[in-house]
Amino acid sequence: MFLDILIAMLWSMSPFGEAKVGIPYAILNDINIYLAFGLCFAANVLVFPIMSFFLNVVNRYFMKWRSYKKSGNFCRTESQSWCWQ
Repeated sequence: MFLDILIAMLWSMSPFGEAKVGIPYAILNDINIYLAFGLCFAANVLVFPIMSFFLNVVNRYFMKWRSYKKSGNFCRTESQSWCWQ
């Protein structure tokens, strides 16, 4: 049962499955519908904080590279000048 819940949550976190696959997978494996909905919904919501943390760490690592930092600053200044015209 734990493995079925874990797989359903992973389906809910994946961009291919989301709630369209995770919840039906859990229900078809005889997991309570309310438990399946709650856990799959929570897993789907957890995607944003995980990706935000991951992108922050990667960005901090890449900012040590001169070319990445230069292109990032260029994109930032160009987008600001475009937005405020």
